[in-house]
Amino acid sequence: MARPKKRKTFSGVQARGNTFSYRLRVPDPENPEKMKQIRYSGFPTAEEADRDRSEKRLELHKGTFHLPTNATIAEFFPECIDTHFLMNGKKQQSKDDYLSHLNAYILPRIGSMALKECKSLNMEKFLIELQKTGSRKGLPLSASTIEKVGIVLKIGFKQAFKHNLISSNPMDNVRIPKGQEKRVEHILDEDLLKIRQKWQELPLAPLFELALNTGARRGEILALRWSDFDTKTNTISISKTSYLSNGVLYENSPKSERSVREIEITQSQSQSLRTHSVRQAEQRLQSGSYWKNNDFIFTNEIGEPLKSAYLYHVWRKVLTASNAGHHHFHAIRHTHITSLLQAGVPAYVVARRAGDTVGTILNTYAHAVKQDDSHCAEVFEGKMVAL
Repeated sequence: MARPKKRKTFSGVQARGNTFSYRLRVPDPENPEKMKQIRYSGFPTAEEADRDRSEKRLELHKGTFHLPTNATIAEFFPECIDTHFLMNGKKQQSKDDYLSHLNAYILPRIGSMALKECKSLNMEKFLIELQKTGSRKGLPLSASTIEKVGIVLKIGFKQAFKHNLISSNPMDNVRIPKGQEKRVEHILDEDLLKIRQKWQELPLAPLFELALNTGARRGEILALRWSDFDTKTNTISISKTSYLSNGVLYENSPKSERSVREIEITQSQSQSLRTHSVRQAEQRLQSGSYWKNNDFIFTNEIGEPLKSAYLYHVWRKVLTASNAGHHHFHAIRHTHITSLLQAGVPAYVVARRAGDTVGTILNTYAHAVKQDDSHCAEVFEGKMVAL
């Protein structure tokens, strides 16, 4: 009987059944001062195993070696996003916002994909498909949503590359597709009349009126304290924004430097706040020792700052009762800005009051500015005719 042919082997390369494997000493990711052994197996010949080992040793020498991992996006990204915002001192609201985009758009679709399988091509394909049919109703997503999804992917893969879990960042060569531009939503006059009639019946009427008369953002309104209200000059000072997450109140600087501003209010609006102050004082007496003396203008029944979720709940009840259709709370801000522009107030004045840039105002509210532009054309033509 013929003796089976002896297979050629190399030092350190082992035969395992019909395949070959080898062990490699690499730095321990949890303790770089120590070394650990990992096994690479499944090579059909000893030559291929030895060649792969030589390539890995060269990568170790050059500092380009990456540990093999079967970790998926779902396993790595959530903690990664959490760490990123913690290390960079970002706002809790931003972190929650990016985590919600991760949970809503990324994990349900590609969460099970292994990090090592993620390439530029399939990431770009994913974003394009998401942009086209990513909403709950299978409709296109907005530009801002697609942009945030892209940022989440960039953060996650950047950290994966940093920790040697992937050999390259698949998002480096990916162009974020442009989502559908979302037109700002302002409330029509007839609907606004019905809505105001309904909220006047509620204890939070001063909050809604202040939001409508100033165009302030929801977080800016909820962060207001009585010390921000100047009764002599009838002004509101906006210098912070509040956000409640998991029972913890976070107070941050506003959206941008321009958002720090002083807004003038009317005499009637000022009187509305004074009346609200009297009612709050009565409520404080009724609550006794349960009252939380935080100086917030808008609070619950024991002086605690209002939760944005509660405000949204009340807003939904107002809309239902007024039969005025669906509107986001932010539509109140859009209505204030649109009304000022349509009345001919210069964009730079509106931008200063809204805490935004002139460019953003002109781009976002082009539908309102267009009417003013038409008026300009008529005025100039009249001047030319008069020459």
